[in-house]
Amino acid sequence: MPAPSSACMDRPRGARVRCSTPHLLPSAPILTSRLCCSNGTVRATGPPSSRRMETDAKNQPLVAHWGPNQPARSVGKPLIEKGIMNLALWIAAGVLAIIYVPAGTMALMTPKEKLAENPKFGGVAAFSAPAIKAIGGAEILGAAGVVLPQATGIAAIFTPIAATCLAALQCGAATLHFRRGEYQVLPINFTLIAVAAFLAVGRFAGWH
Repeated sequence: MPAPSSACMDRPRGARVRCSTPHLLPSAPILTSRLCCSNGTVRATGPPSSRRMETDAKNQPLVAHWGPNQPARSVGKPLIEKGIMNLALWIAAGVLAIIYVPAGTMALMTPKEKLAENPKFGGVAAFSAPAIKAIGGAEILGAAGVVLPQATGIAAIFTPIAATCLAALQCGAATLHFRRGEYQVLPINFTLIAVAAFLAVGRFAGWH
């Protein structure tokens, strides 16, 4: 528990005291006053655009403030939240890559007749052999797109674009399975759509 500030010892909670040597984050403008808190600490206040740091009586930083009307929050909490969200997005990208790379490779390398023998690929009968290979190639490109641009930092915008394309591709697959009455496959389709949509929204919004 920090010791009460001498400036606040004889002042009620909420009283303002002058501050000639405020403690600021780098690049913050000069503050004009401090606000006495209930526990004797001093909270710096200033212009709406100021970036402030709450300090205790020993001038140790406690909480960062981003504008006078926003509640105080821990400096480390946003970083932790962003780290968790970024991890979730990478997990989503990994799941999509693990699923689409083998599926796309099989579509590219396996003849249409052999694919049709597999109950999981019963819908291939509705497509020509070149169309099947094109779909397989799109799946591999999409799997690479959700991982490599973000991992390398080169053209990272292609990661959410690739995720959007995979979601659209899976919407087409879900429509095909629904028309064929293959309802048992639909939960997989919807799950992959949700994962791809989550990744697309997260990367477009900059959740990293």
